[in-house]
Amino acid sequence: DDLPTRSLRELLITHVAVLGEIQRRGLTRTRGSLVGELGERITLAAYGGALETAGRKSIDLIDRKGRTVQVKTRALEPGVNRIFAFSSFDFEILVAVMLDAMTFDIQWARELTGSEASEIARYRVPSRDWAIATGKVKQAGIDITEQMRAAYLGLDSR
Repeated sequence: DDLPTRSLRELLITHVAVLGEIQRRGLTRTRGSLVGELGERITLAAYGGALETAGRKSIDLIDRKGRTVQVKTRALEPGVNRIFAFSSFDFEILVAVMLDAMTFDIQWARELTGSEASEIARYRVPSRDWAIATGKVKQAGIDITEQMRAAYLGLDSR
């Protein structure tokens, strides 16, 4: 009943709690779609431009400078390392955002060029895609954490 009065973070935390319970019951394996969409919206707020059509491979938005941008977002507990998966590196800029899975605070955010991303990726034969460990991404490119945090705060309008 009080959803309209809650902040964006409070809504996200509630959403994640509900998804966690659904996952615990064995009805779903992931909570990824919300996380990915949120990362794209934060990146759009920070970089300007326009979102691409949903489902377009390798490009999530064209920024205000006309660059093609791939956004990868994860929500993990602090210190947990997973991967970002890629079908190709046909983008100019990678924006990687790591959220705290419990609070939805931005832990860190990085910007890499497509070539920087491809240099640290490894090819995975069974899935026929590329992967980069989140820990490697955290050490690469340039730190855009504060820029992304500011953009994220701007999204919280009730």
